[in-house]
Amino acid sequence: MNKLVEVAIVEDEEAIHELFQIYFKTEVRQKKYKLHHFLNGEECFNYLEEHSAEIKILLILSDINMPIMDGFDLLELTQKHFPKIQTIMISAYEKEEYIAKAQNLGAKKYLTKPLDFEKLKIEMDRLLSHAA
Repeated sequence: MNKLVEVAIVEDEEAIHELFQIYFKTEVRQKKYKLHHFLNGEECFNYLEEHSAEIKILLILSDINMPIMDGFDLLELTQKHFPKIQTIMISAYEKEEYIAKAQNLGAKKYLTKPLDFEKLKIEMDRLLSHAA
């Protein structure tokens, strides 16, 4: 994967966004990834709609429980309107019903917090290599 991949991180906790910046510092510096940060699903979906003509985001990493629009609603909308964008759901809850719902709505992977960033990077590379 040689081209820049734009990734949306949808998470209502600012500290988690800072962790993504730290853990993906090398990839961002090497222009492997460009990270877009959103505090809820509505912010992300509105951005996608407003920039649909030049949409470059290929992957969404989304929390589930967020105010305004949760990760499930975002997943459902992006699958309907932007089916080429792949989604990895990230949650503190390892509930079977959450995992099943995420899979049924089209999530490619479901990871739990605390997040193993090395595992996440492997999953991202795997998904993006299949999308290319």
